Amino acid sequence: MIDENASEAIVGLLVSEGVLRPSDCAMVVADSGGHAVGAVSRNARVVVFMDASRESLEAGRRCSEGGCKVELFERDWTTYVPSRGRYDFCMVCPSVLSEPASLKRMEQVADRCVALFGDPGEASEFASELESEGRMPSRITAEGTAAIFWVPSGSDPGRR
Repeated sequence: MIDENASEAIVGLLVSEGVLRPSDCAMVVADSGGHAVGAVSRNARVVVFMDASRESLEAGRRCSEGGCKVELFERDWTTYVPSRGRYDFCMVCPSVLSEPASLKRMEQVADRCVALFGDPGEASEFASELESEGRMPSRITAEGTAAIFWVPSGSDPGRR
């Protein structure tokens, strides 16, 4: 779980890097504490929060009070099949990144992808994996949390 201070710091850096923008329709996946959802909701136009746990969804709702509209989507990311349009931004929290299909799913749903890690070693390993597949990831770290972000090939990162 990513705590409130780390979530605010990471999202602040993503905003300053132009990865998350005020006009964005964003998706946040598997944020059990809800803190990342709250931080993103204060920096985007609308947020869709997906989690398989009703308790996590309610935590996200509480943490996002005072932010933009947050739609709750009770679904398991590991079985989710994207069917609607693309999001501008997708942030996936650590619990669902262990499955390789998670990466492809992110790239199917968003123009800018972010993976959060509480373990810097796991973040480095993930960035290396992206590089070996020809992607160009960037990394930021704050409050003991690392974020790896990249633009999937074929995406329009400047959209909107």
